[in-house]
Amino acid sequence: MPREANIEAESVKALAAKGAIAMKLTCARGVPDRIVLDGDRYFFIEFKTPTGRASAAQRYWQDQLRANVYFAVSVEQAIAALESERGIKYYHA
Repeated sequence: MPREANIEAESVKALAAKGAIAMKLTCARGVPDRIVLDGDRYFFIEFKTPTGRASAAQRYWQDQLRANVYFAVSVEQAIAALESERGIKYYHA
């Protein structure tokens, strides 16, 4: 099973290859792992392992941020979040 740190690191590289900047957030417990900046758009990604679950603090911040917060368990899901924000329909094969 992939580690969360590996999923995050590979996703950051893949997002950068698509022209997005994924900045690490460490300001408070439960805040999403990354804010992704893409032109005039931004959204948040919380990385999880395939068996990971959102904590109460993470659900709290998801409500407080009032922006799109995606949970990604793979690089493909991180890219799907980017494409969703760009208005590109994503089909997983």
